[in-house]
Amino acid sequence: MKEYFKTLETIFNVKIDIDYNLFSENCCMDIIKNALTIKSDSEETKEKVWSLISVHCNSYKLQLEKQAKENFINDIIYLKFENIDLMLNRSELLGFDFYIDRHAIIIEIEDLYKILKGQNEMILQQFKEKFYKIVHEVLENKNDIISYIGNNRFVICKAKEDNVEEKIKKLLDVLKDKWGLQYKISIGDKYDMPGIEAVSYSFKDAENYMLIGKKYLKDEIIYTYEKVGIYLMFFNLGKFERQKITKFIDGVIEYGEKNRIDISEIISNYFENKFIATKTTSDMNITAARLKEILVDIKDMTNLDPNEFEDAVKIYVAFKIYNGESRWK
Repeated sequence: MKEYFKTLETIFNVKIDIDYNLFSENCCMDIIKNALTIKSDSEETKEKVWSLISVHCNSYKLQLEKQAKENFINDIIYLKFENIDLMLNRSELLGFDFYIDRHAIIIEIEDLYKILKGQNEMILQQFKEKFYKIVHEVLENKNDIISYIGNNRFVICKAKEDNVEEKIKKLLDVLKDKWGLQYKISIGDKYDMPGIEAVSYSFKDAENYMLIGKKYLKDEIIYTYEKVGIYLMFFNLGKFERQKITKFIDGVIEYGEKNRIDISEIISNYFENKFIATKTTSDMNITAARLKEILVDIKDMTNLDPNEFEDAVKIYVAFKIYNGESRWK
């Protein structure tokens, strides 16, 4: 702000006196105008300078409001505050209805750097404005709050409503058409409570779903509890426990490598097709005899029968953990 005023002084040969502490998101232009003095012999010059200052100050004020909202959302999702009354006051000033039930949705733009690489801060601001506008237009809920939370991530503090995943799929299509970038989206759980804690808990869910989804479900784009729930068990296991579970399929992995087949893909497909051999042979382009041979060999190597439900679950879990570990490396 000071630099802008100094530039005006140089260009128009005027002297501007103002208390720069007045410039905040809560200060109105009338206060600034009454406190500001433009020294010049020309009334026309004074009017012109004031007009430029007014436009610049309004733009600056809007930017401060947006930054204040981003700071507020970051404080909420990470529970970075001590005084709840102060947070209530901030929420009122920013138009954030504290008592609406909300949950968190994280949108990660994997190649955002393509737009921002080598660009200045203004390019990021312009991208954010366009992004916010699209999200509001597609989701059509005035109570949704969207904020940039750093790096390549945005968070939506979404007012609770039905069919959220369908709306997010629609949003994803619009975003892809607009920029052609790659996205990952995680939808945090809904909690039966309003306020800060619910949003924070939901955001933590969304963070975990994003982490787990990118590790175990790399081909998926939208992650929800329904999709990643089974993997929470793997995720919460320590390294020793994971190694212990996967140890008994080490021989099966070597068998697959030796025979140049993707044994993990074949077995996972077989289980996910509910043990229907014809579907697996068609999907994996192998003969029924070869599939039968593979299943017999696995039973011999692990002492677990892939056609028995309890044994199949153990094998399936072991392969899921193994695949997750391999992708994470």
